[in-house]
Amino acid sequence: MKKLLFISNITNSITNFVLPSYYACEKMGIEFHLASNLNNFDYENNPYKDIVLHNIKCNRNPLSFDNIYSYKELNRIIKENQIDYIHCNTPIGGVLGRLCASKNKLEKVIYTAHGFHFYKGAPLLNNIVYKNIEYALAHKTDAIITINNEDFHNANNMKLKKDGKVYKVDGVGIDVNSFFNVSYDKNTLKKTLCLSDDDYICIGIGRIESNKNFEETIESIYKTNDKRIKLLICGDGPLKRKCEKIVKKRNLEKNILFLGYRNDIPKLLKISNCYISLSKREGLPRSLMEAMAAGLPCIVSDIRGNNDLIKNGINGFLVNDSNECAEKINQLIHDESMSRKMQINNIRLIKNYDVEKVKKQIEEIYKKEL
Repeated sequence: MKKLLFISNITNSITNFVLPSYYACEKMGIEFHLASNLNNFDYENNPYKDIVLHNIKCNRNPLSFDNIYSYKELNRIIKENQIDYIHCNTPIGGVLGRLCASKNKLEKVIYTAHGFHFYKGAPLLNNIVYKNIEYALAHKTDAIITINNEDFHNANNMKLKKDGKVYKVDGVGIDVNSFFNVSYDKNTLKKTLCLSDDDYICIGIGRIESNKNFEETIESIYKTNDKRIKLLICGDGPLKRKCEKIVKKRNLEKNILFLGYRNDIPKLLKISNCYISLSKREGLPRSLMEAMAAGLPCIVSDIRGNNDLIKNGINGFLVNDSNECAEKINQLIHDESMSRKMQINNIRLIKNYDVEKVKKQIEEIYKKEL
């Protein structure tokens, strides 16, 4: 039996990030191994007992010494388990996986770019250092899978191994129905969050750090000058205290709710009126796809990934700053017919990104490559 090693940075459970590849291997009779930082993995409730798990100290920080340890561990895992193929993901996993595959002369190496760190509008350092690294590692890659149009174009300019190919899939996929058909008590949930029927509820989801740009989102709420507007921030992170200071400075304590990490995102989306994300960088954002599946009009920054999903004025708005975001929030509040149109369009468009479609896309790539 052939064996494939799927490499990721951090995995807390087996999700749609991993499952399309696992199902493809299962159909093809390939033994599936997963190497990741599994320190918080729920082994007891893991239903996929036939996935061979390997815990490595992979760290998102490229300068972390953990990644040197991970490189050595991956080489050991490859040799001891006689791995034939590698499918590596994320920037760090992509570097480690391809270096190990080259060292051990494996049959095939596939790399999924969930968002190159060089992109239109990126800092000059990113567009020099990260670009050169990706172009160099492409020589060690049999197939690159991209999830947005800009990355697909850039990857096609890279020189892969002989007969190497570039593919595009629709992200990691989401279970569309699980966000559209949600069972919940709207009144009870709103009461729990101290929300009233008169409130216009915006929602933002993600880690509170520089890239997600929640500071700008909070400013947009302030600039609407409408006290009916409430913003639910679902997530935590290093810039939470900074954001709280902005909220206090703008006297928005009653308008901005920091909810932390939540396990009821589908329900929170259903009680919301619109989704907001002013991120600086994205690949193909899962939280945006979830908001679309819930039927929310979406106001997002005009960047790669976001503009793959949102067509301006059709299923949401693409904006460049907090002024434009505030303007579009007010526009949606006063134009219910536009909100309804965007809701219908999002529910229709998001079907293209259902996980079942992504499973088929990955399976076709595996059949061609492996």
